[in-house]
Amino acid sequence: MAEHTIQFIKMEGTANDYVFIDQLPPAGADRAAAGLPVAEASGWPADLDSDSPAGAALIQRIADRNRGVGGDGVVFIRPPEDSRAAARMRMYNADGSASAMCGNALRCIALHVHARTGDTEFLLESDVGLHAARTLEYDPAQSAGRFEVDLGPPMFAPERIPFAPERALSLRGDGVAEVLHEVRLDSDRLDSNPDRGELTIPPAVVLSMGNPHCVLFLEDADRAHFETLGPILENHPAFPERTNVEFVSPDPTAAAEGRTGLYQRTYERGSGETLSCGSGACAVHVAAVLTGRSGPVGRIRVRGGELELEWRGSLSESSGVLMRGAARLAFRGEFVV
Repeated sequence: MAEHTIQFIKMEGTANDYVFIDQLPPAGADRAAAGLPVAEASGWPADLDSDSPAGAALIQRIADRNRGVGGDGVVFIRPPEDSRAAARMRMYNADGSASAMCGNALRCIALHVHARTGDTEFLLESDVGLHAARTLEYDPAQSAGRFEVDLGPPMFAPERIPFAPERALSLRGDGVAEVLHEVRLDSDRLDSNPDRGELTIPPAVVLSMGNPHCVLFLEDADRAHFETLGPILENHPAFPERTNVEFVSPDPTAAAEGRTGLYQRTYERGSGETLSCGSGACAVHVAAVLTGRSGPVGRIRVRGGELELEWRGSLSESSGVLMRGAARLAFRGEFVV
């Protein structure tokens, strides 16, 4: 492959950082003056499919924190297929695998669209569908702001997650009308773990926000064998496409301030632990509402900041999950391949 210089934008939402490649068409003189890359100059090889093995390998190189730009993944900002949307998101994890949804990346794209057009309300597109986005705050001097995005309704049917109830050792509920599934470790996986005598997994709330999530409510998310259980549950046979795993406990910071809230750590499918997971926070909030741990509006502290969530749905009534939080442009650059 001939040498290419890929133009990229590094953005982060509550420290969930991605390398964004802007493939939108030019938006006029203002865009050119801002020095933002345009489709013709984005530099991504025109003959390289990002979904191909070679594309996945290049994404891995770019996301590598030691030999590449570094990030939790690579996100393409593309022209939408639906003309009502301002842009389309195509997201890849650090290992090169594709994911239909990333809440923090969606907020970053909202920042990018707002900075590019000045619009305060618009639609964004993903593999899941259309998402309403709204600018809450914007500071052009800091290239940062707060944005609200609607990630769409959660999905509970096993085939939509996807989740294989027959591969779990114990199942609570009927698998469709309920979302509580008890996912336990296989004995052969426990046998290789020196701490197996201390490992217990509570019933997990399993759902999809366009990507699969396994939510565990614990007494202390920081004392839950995170590094051991994370990869085991990510690759548990009950999840045919792997899963994101959320470790959740009451937020001591919120308690000290006289309010309620949750604290979340996420082991992301294809990336390992990240400092924030927006779709994971949405999944956690839905799970918290369904299990009586939160009202319709709640706050979740992640290691990279805090997110506000709102969900007024139920198992029988579909409703989108609103997420509000920060997004920031860190820097722009070039990656030579």
